[in-house]
Amino acid sequence: MRAISETSGELRDLTAYARELHWAQSERLILRPAPCRLRDLADLVDARWSGRGAPETVRVMVSYDGDPVAAALLDAERVAQCFDALIHRAHVVARNHSGAAGLIEATLRATPTPRGLLLEGMVRDSIGGVYDKDLLAQTQDISADLAVRLRMALATRTLAAMGGVFQVDETAAGGAVVAFRIEVSEAKMDEAPAPERLAVDDRPVRVLVVDDNATNRMVAESLCGLFGCICESAADGVEAVEAATARPFDVILMDIRMPRMDGIEATRAIRKLPGAAGRTPILALTANADPADVQTYIEAVMQGAVEKPVKAEKLAAALDGVLTEAGALKLVG
Repeated sequence: MRAISETSGELRDLTAYARELHWAQSERLILRPAPCRLRDLADLVDARWSGRGAPETVRVMVSYDGDPVAAALLDAERVAQCFDALIHRAHVVARNHSGAAGLIEATLRATPTPRGLLLEGMVRDSIGGVYDKDLLAQTQDISADLAVRLRMALATRTLAAMGGVFQVDETAAGGAVVAFRIEVSEAKMDEAPAPERLAVDDRPVRVLVVDDNATNRMVAESLCGLFGCICESAADGVEAVEAATARPFDVILMDIRMPRMDGIEATRAIRKLPGAAGRTPILALTANADPADVQTYIEAVMQGAVEKPVKAEKLAAALDGVLTEAGALKLVG
C-alpha cells in the first residue's frame, strides 16, 4: 500500500509538471509576484528537502546569503520550483552513482543593485566525475529521468518568463554547480514586532561569534543584534580562545569545522581557562545538528547546538536557555 501511495503521488506530480509545462509553452504561465522575505524563501526550499536524502548518504543543505531582512517582489513558489528542479536533478545523479556519498548545497544569494536586487540560486553537488558541459541539454534527452526532464523544462520556461537563465560550471571535485540569476525589485514587508532584548544584570548580552565563513559571522551577528546583544567575532578556534582569555563573554556561538583549531578543540581549551572564562556557555553553530552530533558537542562540554542556516526564533530560544539560571547550573554541573 505504501508503494502504491508513493507511485500515485509521483504520477500526480508528473501530471502537474506536464500541465504547467504545456501552459508555459503556450505562453499561459501565470506569475503571481508578491512581497517575500528572501530568508523565508530559503526556508521554504529547506522545508521541502529537509530529510529527503536519496540515497541516504547524500544530504541537502539550504542556505541564504544576504541581508537577513531583505525582501523582494517575486513569485516565491515559482522560484522555489526552480530550486526543486535543480535539487531533484542532483538527487538523480547521486542515485545513479550508487554508493556515492556527498552533499547537495542549495544557496540563495541576494546582492543589491542600482535597480533592485540580483538573486542567484545555486545548487552544487559533490559527486565527483559527473560534470558535463552539456548537462542541461542532457536533462532533455529522452533517456533521462522523466520527472527531471519535465521539472527542468518547466524551470527553464519559468526563468525565461522572469528574465533569467541557467548557467552550468564545474566544481573543484568534478561535480556540477547549476545556477540561475534574476533581477527583482525590492519590497517592503510589514515590520515584525520588535524581538525581546536579551540582557544580563541590566546590560546587553555579550556574544562571541566564531566561524571561518565571513557571511555566516555576519548573519549570526545581525540576528544577535536584533536581540540587543553586543557581538565580537573570531575566524577560527585559535582566535576564539584568545578572545575568551582576554575578555569576558556571556555566550559563545562556536562553529565546528574550522582551520587551525576546530570548535571541539577550542571548546576544550576554553574549559581549561581559570575562573568565569572557563565556564562561559558555548553553543555549537553548525549544519550538523543530528542527535548524535549534538551528543558529541555536549560531551565536549557545550550546552547545545544552533543549526545552520540560523533562524532567529531558534537562536533566541537557545541564547535565552543558556542565560537562565537553570542553564548556568547545568553548565557548572
